[in-house]
Amino acid sequence: MSRFNETNFAAVDAFGRGRVSEPTTLFDSQLQYNAQPLLWYDVGDGTAAHVAAKSAVQLTVTAGQSIMRQSRAYHRYQPGKSQMILLTGVLGAATSGVTKRIGYFDDDNGIFFELTSAGLGIVKRSKVTGSVVDTRIEQADWNMTWLDGDAKTLAASIDPTKAQIFVIDLEWLGVGRVRCGFVVDGWIFYVHEFNHANVISTVYMQTANLPVRYSMSSTTGAASDMYQICCTVVSEGGFRDDLGIPHSASNGATGITVSSRRSILNIRPKATFNSIVNRGQIVPEQIDIYVTTAPAYYEIIYGGTLGGSPSYTSAGDNSIVEYDVAGTTVTGGEVLDTGFVVTSGTGVTARGNVSAGLLSKLPLVLDKAGANPINLAVVITGIGGNPVSYASITWREMY
Repeated sequence: MSRFNETNFAAVDAFGRGRVSEPTTLFDSQLQYNAQPLLWYDVGDGTAAHVAAKSAVQLTVTAGQSIMRQSRAYHRYQPGKSQMILLTGVLGAATSGVTKRIGYFDDDNGIFFELTSAGLGIVKRSKVTGSVVDTRIEQADWNMTWLDGDAKTLAASIDPTKAQIFVIDLEWLGVGRVRCGFVVDGWIFYVHEFNHANVISTVYMQTANLPVRYSMSSTTGAASDMYQICCTVVSEGGFRDDLGIPHSASNGATGITVSSRRSILNIRPKATFNSIVNRGQIVPEQIDIYVTTAPAYYEIIYGGTLGGSPSYTSAGDNSIVEYDVAGTTVTGGEVLDTGFVVTSGTGVTARGNVSAGLLSKLPLVLDKAGANPINLAVVITGIGGNPVSYASITWREMY
């Protein structure tokens, strides 16, 4: 069998290794019940409407509008492992003045499929030069010329008005390979690859730690729509989150007397790290809560609004996190865990490992603009008294 037969070519990952190991899911999204606002945010003046009957989100723009749905999380790439992204959607008809995109990218870097009035293309985006450069490869120029007759016909006849399974896999390492294609009849058909090793003199894009994005814009007044259906980001060959750098924060040995429901400790991502927008991953591993004087009811709240006079302190020069012990009230947010901490005479009972698995899908991140950080707060309410309260959070950082 030829090395370049489309069947055995698709049977290997981005590093040319046989796809025999189970993929490790880093992110997945299905839209059966809602638009999953905890995992995605919408930016623009177009509309993004959940369509329950289609388990999809319909993106619509009219005259001069734009709409973008981007995963809140930036998905971590680990060197030496193939990163695979599968996305389903319907780009719809090519329309003059309308640009539609589906892929693994942000404003600066990434790979995506793009439909314009010129047709369907595959784009590599890079900000390595200091300015964003989009390299678009037209459908007629996709370089998998080794495909056999049936596969060539398929590559030439991909219909953007039909639902497609888009596939991207990449080895980054700064100068690796990127492959793009479609899954049809259960087979992956790669139609274009970007090769960089022994070709370029620097990295091909700044990072492979990127979000999933569906976007559309109209510049000439035309109205159009497209559909986001389902997606996943997987690491082929496993993923080790224990390689992250451990850090911890607490209110130390000075207890906080709680007279009414309040935060005693919360963490959030720094806006920048080494002057670069912070897109690192924060994985809480343990939350310890201690009280004296009176028992307490605790809540672990994700994404709440902190009142009082918060004052954030860096968790360290080598940390991407900052923490606060001065904030008071917490409104809104998602209550991820609740429980009770009791006292026994003068002794203290602690509740540990509260956060295990709590943020398996919910990221502590900034928004698209690098602002509005999401926090994680330990909130205490006294029971029959004013407990003197202590808390610590331990987490790992990957950046």
